[in-house]
Amino acid sequence: MKIPISEFSFIQLFEPSLKNIIEIQEETFALLADSSILRRNNVEMLKNCLKPPHYSIGAYYNGILAGFAILFFPEQDDENLAVKLKSIDTSTMKSANYKLCIIREKYRGNHLQVKLGELLEQYSIEKDVDVLCATVSPANKHSMDNVIKLGFLYDSTLTKYGLTRNLYYKLL
Repeated sequence: MKIPISEFSFIQLFEPSLKNIIEIQEETFALLADSSILRRNNVEMLKNCLKPPHYSIGAYYNGILAGFAILFFPEQDDENLAVKLKSIDTSTMKSANYKLCIIREKYRGNHLQVKLGELLEQYSIEKDVDVLCATVSPANKHSMDNVIKLGFLYDSTLTKYGLTRNLYYKLL
Protein backbone atom coordinates (compact mmCIF):
# COMPACT_ATOMS: atom_id res chain seq x y z
CA MET A 1 0.00 0.00 0.00
CA LYS A 2 1.68 3.22 -1.18
CA ILE A 3 1.09 6.07 1.27
CA PRO A 4 2.77 9.48 1.13
CA ILE A 5 5.21 9.85 4.02
CA SER A 6 3.40 13.08 4.97
CA GLU A 7 0.37 11.02 5.99
CA PHE A 8 2.31 9.27 8.76
CA SER A 9 2.74 10.70 12.25
CA PHE A 10 6.05 10.08 14.03
CA ILE A 11 5.78 9.90 17.80
CA GLN A 12 8.15 8.88 20.59
CA LEU A 13 7.09 5.58 22.11
CA PHE A 14 6.87 4.72 25.80
CA GLU A 15 5.90 1.65 27.82
CA PRO A 16 2.18 1.73 26.87
CA SER A 17 3.31 0.89 23.29
CA LEU A 18 5.05 -2.32 24.38
CA LYS A 19 2.14 -4.59 23.42
CA ASN A 20 2.03 -3.14 19.88
CA ILE A 21 5.81 -3.42 19.47
CA ILE A 22 5.76 -7.08 20.50
CA GLU A 23 2.82 -7.69 18.16
CA ILE A 24 4.73 -6.17 15.21
CA GLN A 25 7.84 -8.18 16.06
CA GLU A 26 5.89 -11.44 16.25
CA GLU A 27 3.93 -10.70 13.03
CA THR A 28 7.26 -10.14 11.29
CA PHE A 29 8.82 -13.36 12.61
CA ALA A 30 5.77 -15.31 11.40
CA LEU A 31 6.46 -14.03 7.86
CA LEU A 32 10.20 -14.80 7.78
CA ALA A 33 11.39 -17.82 5.82
CA ASP A 34 14.72 -17.51 7.68
CA SER A 35 14.35 -16.36 11.29
CA SER A 36 18.10 -15.59 11.53
CA ILE A 37 17.46 -12.45 9.44
CA LEU A 38 16.12 -10.73 12.55
CA ARG A 39 16.93 -11.07 16.23
CA ARG A 40 13.91 -11.63 18.44
CA ASN A 41 14.14 -9.24 21.39
CA ASN A 42 12.57 -10.41 24.62
CA VAL A 43 9.88 -8.43 26.45
CA GLU A 44 12.35 -7.19 29.09
CA MET A 45 14.75 -5.79 26.46
CA LEU A 46 11.95 -4.09 24.51
CA LYS A 47 10.52 -2.62 27.71
CA ASN A 48 13.99 -1.28 28.59
CA CYS A 49 14.25 0.32 25.12
CA LEU A 50 11.13 2.37 25.88
CA LYS A 51 12.82 4.10 28.82
CA PRO A 52 15.46 6.85 28.83
CA PRO A 53 18.24 7.13 27.93
CA HIS A 54 17.06 4.93 25.03
CA TYR A 55 14.75 6.39 22.42
CA SER A 56 12.04 4.61 20.47
CA ILE A 57 9.90 6.19 17.78
CA GLY A 58 6.81 4.94 16.01
CA ALA A 59 5.25 5.66 12.64
CA TYR A 60 1.47 5.88 12.88
CA TYR A 61 -1.05 5.78 10.08
CA ASN A 62 -4.69 6.46 10.94
CA GLY A 63 -3.99 5.65 14.59
CA ILE A 64 -2.26 2.33 13.84
CA LEU A 65 1.39 1.73 14.69
CA ALA A 66 2.80 0.91 11.25
CA GLY A 67 6.39 0.46 12.41
CA PHE A 68 8.98 1.48 14.96
CA ALA A 69 12.69 2.05 15.42
CA ILE A 70 14.90 1.95 18.50
CA LEU A 71 18.02 3.89 19.43
CA PHE A 72 19.92 2.11 22.20
CA PHE A 73 22.56 3.68 24.43
CA PRO A 74 24.73 0.75 25.57
CA GLU A 75 26.08 0.74 29.09
CA GLN A 76 28.06 -2.50 28.82
CA ASP A 77 30.76 -3.42 26.32
CA ASP A 78 28.89 -6.55 25.17
CA GLU A 79 26.06 -4.32 23.91
CA ASN A 80 28.35 -1.54 22.66
CA LEU A 81 28.82 -2.07 18.94
CA ALA A 82 31.30 0.82 18.71
CA VAL A 83 33.97 -1.15 20.61
CA LYS A 84 33.77 -3.82 17.90
CA LEU A 85 34.53 -1.41 15.05
CA LYS A 86 37.77 -2.13 13.21
CA SER A 87 37.77 0.86 10.84
CA ILE A 88 37.89 3.66 13.41
CA ASP A 89 38.96 4.27 16.99
CA THR A 90 35.87 5.11 19.04
CA SER A 91 37.51 5.13 22.47
CA THR A 92 36.79 8.84 22.98
CA MET A 93 33.46 8.89 21.15
CA LYS A 94 29.93 8.78 22.48
CA SER A 95 28.10 6.01 20.66
CA ALA A 96 24.61 4.64 20.24
CA ASN A 97 23.18 1.62 18.46
CA TYR A 98 20.53 1.83 15.77
CA LYS A 99 19.16 -1.30 17.38
CA LEU A 100 16.02 -2.24 15.57
CA CYS A 101 13.53 -1.13 12.97
CA ILE A 102 10.48 -3.19 12.04
CA ILE A 103 7.70 -2.15 9.68
CA ARG A 104 4.40 -4.03 9.45
CA GLU A 105 4.17 -5.87 6.13
CA LYS A 106 1.25 -3.85 4.77
CA TYR A 107 3.16 -0.56 5.28
CA ARG A 108 6.45 -1.64 3.70
CA GLY A 109 7.54 0.21 0.58
CA ASN A 110 6.70 3.65 2.01
CA HIS A 111 10.30 4.53 2.99
CA LEU A 112 9.45 4.26 6.70
CA GLN A 113 12.70 2.51 7.66
CA VAL A 114 14.71 5.36 6.16
CA LYS A 115 12.47 8.05 7.70
CA LEU A 116 12.64 6.44 11.14
CA GLY A 117 16.42 6.11 10.78
CA GLU A 118 16.67 9.81 9.94
CA LEU A 119 14.65 10.67 13.05
CA LEU A 120 16.90 8.50 15.22
CA GLU A 121 19.91 10.26 13.74
CA GLN A 122 18.43 13.70 14.51
CA TYR A 123 17.85 12.61 18.10
CA SER A 124 21.41 11.23 18.30
CA ILE A 125 22.82 14.57 17.19
CA GLU A 126 20.74 16.34 19.87
CA LYS A 127 22.24 13.94 22.44
CA ASP A 128 25.82 14.62 21.24
CA VAL A 129 26.38 11.14 19.86
CA ASP A 130 29.54 10.91 17.75
CA VAL A 131 29.00 7.54 16.09
CA LEU A 132 25.94 5.43 15.35
CA CYS A 133 26.37 1.68 14.89
CA ALA A 134 24.08 -0.95 13.45
CA THR A 135 24.16 -4.64 12.66
CA VAL A 136 22.25 -6.22 9.79
CA SER A 137 21.98 -9.81 8.65
CA PRO A 138 23.86 -10.27 5.35
CA ALA A 139 20.67 -11.99 4.12
CA ASN A 140 18.52 -8.92 4.83
CA LYS A 141 19.06 -7.01 1.58
CA HIS A 142 16.34 -4.42 2.25
CA SER A 143 17.74 -3.40 5.63
CA MET A 144 21.30 -3.34 4.28
CA ASP A 145 20.17 -1.09 1.43
CA ASN A 146 18.38 1.20 3.91
CA VAL A 147 21.31 1.60 6.32
CA ILE A 148 23.52 2.40 3.33
CA LYS A 149 20.92 4.98 2.14
CA LEU A 150 21.17 6.48 5.63
CA GLY A 151 24.92 6.93 5.13
CA PHE A 152 26.21 4.05 7.22
CA LEU A 153 29.51 2.46 6.17
CA TYR A 154 30.34 -1.24 6.29
CA ASP A 155 32.98 -2.14 8.89
CA SER A 156 33.14 -5.92 9.24
CA THR A 157 31.20 -9.14 9.66
CA LEU A 158 30.83 -10.54 13.15
CA THR A 159 28.85 -13.03 15.19
CA LYS A 160 26.37 -11.40 17.57
CA TYR A 161 23.90 -13.43 19.65
CA GLY A 162 24.99 -16.50 17.68
CA LEU A 163 23.97 -14.84 14.40
CA THR A 164 26.13 -13.60 11.52
CA ARG A 165 25.82 -9.84 11.15
CA ASN A 166 27.39 -7.06 9.10
CA LEU A 167 28.53 -4.21 11.32
CA TYR A 168 27.95 -0.66 10.03
CA TYR A 169 28.76 2.76 11.45
CA LYS A 170 28.04 6.40 10.76
CA LEU A 171 30.00 9.36 12.10
CA LEU A 172 27.79 12.28 13.11
